[in-house]
Amino acid sequence: TLRHLRKCEYSLAPLINNIDIELLEEDRILLLVVAYLSLAGKIKDLTSDLVASKLKTVRLREKITEFLSNPTASMLVKADSVIERIGIEQSFPDWMVLKFVEYYGESEAEKICKSLNEQAPVTLRVNTLKSTVEQCQEKLQEQGIESIRTPHSPIGLNLLRRTNVFSLSAFKEGYFEVQDEGSQLLPLLIDPKPNAKLLDACAGAGGKTLAFAALMKNRGEIYAT
Repeated sequence: TLRHLRKCEYSLAPLINNIDIELLEEDRILLLVVAYLSLAGKIKDLTSDLVASKLKTVRLREKITEFLSNPTASMLVKADSVIERIGIEQSFPDWMVLKFVEYYGESEAEKICKSLNEQAPVTLRVNTLKSTVEQCQEKLQEQGIESIRTPHSPIGLNLLRRTNVFSLSAFKEGYFEVQDEGSQLLPLLIDPKPNAKLLDACAGAGGKTLAFAALMKNRGEIYAT
């Protein structure tokens, strides 16, 4: 719902604007979730009676049946510009869409926004101090977890289905860390030598710091700040 918030709010505008009273925050949040379910095509099990029974605002209860009877109608975006249309349809602020369009053109900007709305894969960085990519993949397979090699990182694996990897013995034994492919590539590009002194000037949870440590064979010095 948060990922598609702007479009959800846009679709609700005709419904909310027509009740002429202040909307309770509780009702607003409920309607946003309902709007997302409509957007995602998961509306079939959501009856107007069920939604109405949860709404505090009586005027909204009367209007919700009409809204749910034709959910796609409110999703049709009427915008004054391409920037605004992409912004609403993909739930991005106009200023960001404008930047994408300036750099990449309209078609590519829309593709970028769409891709950023997709669920990210679960990507693992193999801990090369303990395992090879092949050994890690085999260890995961023993636990029923299928994976494929990442297209760019030579030490990464993408899981074929989402799972709680932190409960796996392979994680507890230090075979891998969860780290997206882009973050895996940065330490590889820097390529620190085992005796290096290295400053990680933007360390969060320390994923790249650990990657640096593996590349440096647990030698040298790393300052994580």
